[in-house]
Amino acid sequence: MASLAAAGVGATTGSASGEVAARGVLARGLVSPLTAGVADNGTAYVSENFAGLLVKIRPGHKPRPVFQAKKGVEVGGVTVDPGTVTFSLTFGSGQEAPVKRSLVMHLSHGKATRFANTGAFERNNNPDAGVTYGFRHLNKRCLAKVPKRVPARYSGIVDSHPYSTATTGGTTYVGDAAGNDILRVNGNGHIRLVSVLPPVPLRVTKHRAKANGMPACAVGHRYWFEPVPTDVEVAPSGGLVVTTLTGATEAPGFGGQSRVYRVDPATGRASLVTRGLAGAVGLAITTGGDYLVSQLFGNELSRVDASTGGVSHVRNVSQPAAVERVGGKVYVTSRVLAKKPMGRLLRFPG
Repeated sequence: MASLAAAGVGATTGSASGEVAARGVLARGLVSPLTAGVADNGTAYVSENFAGLLVKIRPGHKPRPVFQAKKGVEVGGVTVDPGTVTFSLTFGSGQEAPVKRSLVMHLSHGKATRFANTGAFERNNNPDAGVTYGFRHLNKRCLAKVPKRVPARYSGIVDSHPYSTATTGGTTYVGDAAGNDILRVNGNGHIRLVSVLPPVPLRVTKHRAKANGMPACAVGHRYWFEPVPTDVEVAPSGGLVVTTLTGATEAPGFGGQSRVYRVDPATGRASLVTRGLAGAVGLAITTGGDYLVSQLFGNELSRVDASTGGVSHVRNVSQPAAVERVGGKVYVTSRVLAKKPMGRLLRFPG
């Protein structure tokens, strides 16, 4: 997504010393490994998003490319189902203009085929068109004083970035980070809306106003940020668990606003589990039903109590992103925004 691409410019690895022993490093030299899926035998498929590459990593072997997108096309949204790897393509990702073309793909027996046209669904439906973002209650005089670089008030635009996928029982769920929604895709590639995630209202303080060049008349008012869903996982109950980055990540003074939601796939209702995370982009569900969440900008892997929403520290990880839990092992990608090819795939007990 554009925000993560921008964050990668000039980014350095975080200060998460001793993130894992050398034997727990399954792969090195990856470029922006933001998403991953792991098969039951431990074989991992990792997206090198901004390189447009999908690689296969077998235990004890070097990464092997299995799909290369054309220049300017981002690869992401990886999940693994028996016999099939699902991933996404976003055309023109990282550019300033909204993205109107995106696809969900299947890779089977070495052949990649189109599965669902998420870009067309967004163009035809734009599910968050009725949502007002920005300042909802400022008068026109104050709105006119808001710097042009800050979208003062706007409705959801046509923009698609299928950042994550999760497959269960022939149904694939897609977290569209730019569309601000969760989609359901059946076995024939037909797409239906599950939920438009709620915007995030945050109050503008004097400090936040100054940091963003906002006028004094905006102080005390709420700015409604886009939720920006990142990872989506299916709980044993059949419900969905979703991490969100929130648009506030890009605004000075608004850091640490990521959230975790539970979403009922039948009704689309989103229930807040926890908030205050620093760049929640990856998620896995433990045997006990709690959530392992990567905090990209907090340089740590955290555990979120599914009942209370309490957050506890699990492990220091430098710029973590994808989180998968398979066969009693936790897989995490790290150093995902490094300027050089320094990304890693880590594995440790969990």
